[in-house]
Amino acid sequence: MTTSPFDAIISELQQLKGSLSQEELDTFIDHLTEGKRIFIAGAGRSGLMAKAFCMRLMHLGRQAYTVGDVSTPSFTKDDVIVFASGSGETASLKLMAKKAKESGGRIITVTASKASSLRNDADAVVTLPVHDTSMQPMGSTFEQTLLLFFDAVVLRYMERYSITEQRMKQTHANLE
Repeated sequence: MTTSPFDAIISELQQLKGSLSQEELDTFIDHLTEGKRIFIAGAGRSGLMAKAFCMRLMHLGRQAYTVGDVSTPSFTKDDVIVFASGSGETASLKLMAKKAKESGGRIITVTASKASSLRNDADAVVTLPVHDTSMQPMGSTFEQTLLLFFDAVVLRYMERYSITEQRMKQTHANLE
């Protein structure tokens, strides 16, 4: 009997268990909280995971914006931006990082690459331990791991700042 694709994906992600410590989550949160506002940028499916994280940051009570949305304000020296890119070589994100650096704000990069261009301008880097030998196509394992990482950050943030789910629900959209 062959393994179902679902079970194979879960098995692949299970191999990442224990690869990121609570200390790494805390360091990421420390960098996030240094900014008055948080901006999130990513392209493609990584961008979709980043948008989900941006939504949760808003639920946590933070001023969070997705770069490229029509209601996103200008980035300043008081802000922090999180770039999500498996390769760390997405041209549009590299240009944004240069501009963010010129603005004087803080830059965090979340990537799978240990030698990417987006690392160069970053004040902090999280390298997600994704294997190149995935059975899944086109960076799917990075994108799945990215969502899990962001959700782990949310859980740790909730714990650290005593934020309940009930409190988060108060900021959830009510015009759906």
